[in-house]
Amino acid sequence: MKINFMKRAKGNLEILKKASATEQDVKRFIVEPIMLWAGIDIYDPNVIQEEYSVQQIENSARVDYVILLNGAPQIAIETKNISEELDKSLNQFIDYCNYRNVRFGLITNGREWWFVDKTKRDSQDQVFLKIELGSEYIELVKLMNPYFSDILTAFSEDPRTIQNERSVKPQSLYEETIEKIQKRELRIRVQETQKSMPPLMENEFSVTFKELFGFASNRDLTRYFPPSIILGGKRIEIRNWRAILFNLIRSCDIDTLLEDDIRIAPGSGYHLITLNKEAPDNRYSTLEIDGITIYVYTTFSFNYLINNINKITRYFPEDYIKFPRTWFEKIKQTFQ
Repeated sequence: MKINFMKRAKGNLEILKKASATEQDVKRFIVEPIMLWAGIDIYDPNVIQEEYSVQQIENSARVDYVILLNGAPQIAIETKNISEELDKSLNQFIDYCNYRNVRFGLITNGREWWFVDKTKRDSQDQVFLKIELGSEYIELVKLMNPYFSDILTAFSEDPRTIQNERSVKPQSLYEETIEKIQKRELRIRVQETQKSMPPLMENEFSVTFKELFGFASNRDLTRYFPPSIILGGKRIEIRNWRAILFNLIRSCDIDTLLEDDIRIAPGSGYHLITLNKEAPDNRYSTLEIDGITIYVYTTFSFNYLINNINKITRYFPEDYIKFPRTWFEKIKQTFQ
């Protein structure tokens, strides 16, 4: 069973709020699940080091974690108790980063997550991102992952970050950055699965959805669905076009799809994906995803269906879904 580490961390936070939690509790039950959710292998010493030594002028100290990139410290992470306010420990933490020449830091009490850039001249600007665990922008915490180091740097240097305690409406920056993170994650997953794909299979499944859509958008291919497709590097058997839509939806972050207000057609009152049925029952198919029941509107013609598949493919890299070349060439001959 796949564990939802973010859900687990949020549940643990509520439990620890009511208990006499220690910093160690925060590390084990909140911070480490969040690291796993962010894609960090906390069991690989080449990726993470605990109790990282910081040698100062008069004494030595340790930060809780350092995330490594190619053996070099990329971001220092300091954990505090749930009840502790982060600003009380902020200056000391920035000093730690200075002494070890680690540009980025992340300090958290489990409730709040503050990112620090020690290179910023104005001390008030050094905390360039503050996120609460329940925030709609919690995906930004994944910036601690070294695979996103370039995205983290670009985010910190963007003028839309908080400056001198004055918010300059950074929501657009947050949304753009989350989109970059999600695309990078998908690219990584596709690359990992494609490594094990036999060359012959890769050559056969060479038709992208963009190529298919250009041909199919003004034709009725209801009876001409492919026998199988490649989705995220894995071969999947197909029984109808709806199966393609369902598999794409399962591959997405369901919260993002629900928030994006996807309609079955421009101006329609019906959503493609919903938690509550908006029309008669027979117009919906039911999907269970990560313990959540969602309803997908599927009673429409092939033209509507292929257009709605197109909407979902926009969440993925162009080569995430591929169709068999032999099948596609036969279909084109059929419609000549």
